[in-house]
Amino acid sequence: TTASRQERESFINLVHEELRYILSKESRTLFREVEGMKGEMEVLHEAAQYNGMRGHKVVGATTVGLCSMLNAVNRVRPKVIVVEEAAEVLESHLLSILTESVQHLVLIGDHRQLRPKVSEYLMTRDSGKHGRKLDQSLMERLVKARIPFEYLNVQRRMHPQLSGFVKEYYALKEHINIVDHPSTELRLPMHGVNHTSRVILFDSNGLGSEQVDEGLQSPKNQFEAEMVCLVAKYLMHQDGCSPHQVTIIVPYTGQLLAVFGAARTLGLPIASKEYPDGVVIRTFDNYQGEENDFVVMSLTRTVKP
Repeated sequence: TTASRQERESFINLVHEELRYILSKESRTLFREVEGMKGEMEVLHEAAQYNGMRGHKVVGATTVGLCSMLNAVNRVRPKVIVVEEAAEVLESHLLSILTESVQHLVLIGDHRQLRPKVSEYLMTRDSGKHGRKLDQSLMERLVKARIPFEYLNVQRRMHPQLSGFVKEYYALKEHINIVDHPSTELRLPMHGVNHTSRVILFDSNGLGSEQVDEGLQSPKNQFEAEMVCLVAKYLMHQDGCSPHQVTIIVPYTGQLLAVFGAARTLGLPIASKEYPDGVVIRTFDNYQGEENDFVVMSLTRTVKP
């Protein structure tokens, strides 16, 4: 006999319920197996991390990387943690790696330079919101709380003509006397550059128009972009100067893109992962803490005075 519509629907629903029950039971079984394998993998991964650190006197890691293997770190039981560029590390990241075995925390950095990066502007102190200072590092907070600290006042990176630009700031603002190490006087000038001055300033007033990149809302100056690339190209043609010895830095993202475009047009070799020996092009912030033999800077004045 032919089943009625209602009977067929009831049969289909019964089959669906049976399939759901079977699949649900199998899914729960598979889920438990996956959870078990995940736990085993975590144990093996932690053991590998511990074995990699065990027996070594010094272990290097980022704060985020250290947080991801806290169980292994706890087993190693470090007594001293040294943090480089501590003024740029979020306080929450730093506190999370202070295990119970730590006896000494050494913070090295300059709290007057770049702050930790916070994605939400309202959580920064510049927003003016009372008490919201997530971009204040633990190092800066301790310094401002007058916890005893030491200044390193001997610089070994810059020729005295260059260090003179920062000496005055530290002397007036912080009452610190920056001293040049004798080795800084031994740096020889390169061919093709004025030997009497390590700093050359060029006034581009009236030679280029300042614009604002509509997409980025960031200032740019095409004339300056081409000019700094030509200066870099000139330096590369001097005897003994390789592309990787030259760096171009700019203050704005708009100008950064303009310099990249000009460099490609002029055939300037640009540093990349595939070609690390090219000219380095960065913004001021992203080049913080680095150095090179030649640094060409484009200040890119904004449209408004």
